[in-house]
Amino acid sequence: MYRFFSLRHLILDIKNNLQFGRAKALIFGITIGLLLILCVGGWGWKKKEALFLLYHMYRTPSSWVVDQIKEDLAPFELQGITQEALRSTMQASSPLGLTYRYRYVAGSLYRQGEPHPSGRSCLFEKMVKRVAKARELPHLDFVICMMDGVPESYVPDRFWVMADFRLQAPLLAWAKKKGAPYVLLVPDVLATKEMSWHLDLRRIQEAARATPWEKKQAVAFWRGTASDGEYTVSNYQHKPRYILSTLAKEHPQLVDAG
Repeated sequence: MYRFFSLRHLILDIKNNLQFGRAKALIFGITIGLLLILCVGGWGWKKKEALFLLYHMYRTPSSWVVDQIKEDLAPFELQGITQEALRSTMQASSPLGLTYRYRYVAGSLYRQGEPHPSGRSCLFEKMVKRVAKARELPHLDFVICMMDGVPESYVPDRFWVMADFRLQAPLLAWAKKKGAPYVLLVPDVLATKEMSWHLDLRRIQEAARATPWEKKQAVAFWRGTASDGEYTVSNYQHKPRYILSTLAKEHPQLVDAG
């Protein structure tokens, strides 16, 4: 059966369809908004951090980050990074502990070196796997040192530096001394969600913002434990943490440490 429309009826029909379309779009928008609220608020902090990680994984990195990476990799631009160089750098560094070689292939992570009792390697692996869930990672092959900094005061200086540069590979680390060659900085796993330090840092930053700079005390503040290597009768007086604690006793008006 055919229906015949006048021009007036046709205009009214179009208006009704448009209004229905707007209503559907409004309902769709409200639904998506409610889902986002549930995801960010109702589903807890894990979903919040997942969205936060996803955002930062796909955003354009700051120019200073890109410039620093280019500068650190510049020595390897001509010869590249060979398998032999990775093996040699790992062999020179591994006897000191807390140095590992990792390979990430087809979604699986492989480690060369036994896990340290501190659990840092396990935390690092957990972080890599978490990042891999947010974004597909390429094939990776690298050597990383998980000391607090490279080099620490209790290890030989430049222990990772090869006499023959053809056998040199970059060493990933969380911190390094100024001028340490061939060391590329990566995020400290102890400051990620795998540990609670990121929460401590957040509280410190909130407290720092709450007190104006001009109202702060001119006192160096530090808290920690004697975890910077083995302490013995012959070496404890040379340990930075012991020295700092001693200065706090001698000059409490300048240093608050313990």
